[in-house]
Amino acid sequence: MASGAVLNALSATSTYILKGAGVQPLRAWRAIGVVLAILSWKNLPFVWHLRFYRALIHQLVFQNAPIPPGSLFEPAITSTRTSLWETDFNLHKSNSTYFSDLDISRTHYMVALLRTGIYASRDPAFDDGTSGPRASMALGGVSCHFKREIKPFVKYEIWTRLLSWDRKWIYLVSHIVKAGVVRPKHYTLQPGKKAKLAGKREEEESLEERKERIRGALYATSISKYVVKKGRLTIPAETVLEHSKLLPPKPADVGELAKEAQASVDTASNDATTRDDLDESFVLAEGISDFTWEKVEAERLRGLKYAEMFGKLDELHDDFDGGANGALGRYPDLF
Repeated sequence: MASGAVLNALSATSTYILKGAGVQPLRAWRAIGVVLAILSWKNLPFVWHLRFYRALIHQLVFQNAPIPPGSLFEPAITSTRTSLWETDFNLHKSNSTYFSDLDISRTHYMVALLRTGIYASRDPAFDDGTSGPRASMALGGVSCHFKREIKPFVKYEIWTRLLSWDRKWIYLVSHIVKAGVVRPKHYTLQPGKKAKLAGKREEEESLEERKERIRGALYATSISKYVVKKGRLTIPAETVLEHSKLLPPKPADVGELAKEAQASVDTASNDATTRDDLDESFVLAEGISDFTWEKVEAERLRGLKYAEMFGKLDELHDDFDGGANGALGRYPDLF
């Protein structure tokens, strides 16, 4: 009742002001509505669905070239802006809205990464006799860690790449950064697209200066995990990557090489600082120039450190006790 009275009072007041200014109220409200819709287009009904299917169709139809094996850990970059209705009362991008942008970035990346393997999923090697005709990907969890705020209408980029994988899950890391600060050396799937040349200042800066410049541009870092299913059958992550032709051949002496890969990861971990480790992975990830099983395994194990900590959060499902010791109260939302 009170909220209805307030809205009626505001409507009456605004109509009185518009009439006094010689403006037709209906026409003015239409103009205001159009302006608000333009400023908040990302929040309009079905726009998220449009963005999702645009990413899906683009990767399946218009850019369906396979990823070269040596580019296994290279990121896909998407860009967008903060719309007006995405902001909170501090006029910063609201925490909840990061996840819809991450949906679009991960869709671009996962379809590009696994489309070859998904198409190959009709192979009998995937079949358990009861599953469907083609595999599909499912998001199993996502976490986002905020570093600094994003203001209204600011353009930013989301760099999403493969972090690691275990028997079941494929883990991704996404870094949300200020647009234009980081410049890739090349675009593997878009060879006709020119990468921005580094300026004189960037060429002369040291590695530590580059790290600080990139850290200053980071807005947030997200980690997520996907599983590939074919009906009730869970397809091992390594199998999907192999069918996507993204992994080097596994050598005969895989046991010894695995130990060496683990040793190189342990050495790097001992030498690294503990400051913002997952953010640091964005600064240090340079791809794999010498594409061998040992190098890929070392990078997988390096990322698996973070993935395992993220995976431990699943144990919190069992921590919910249903109010066995009581509750403070029950507070319904507005709707």
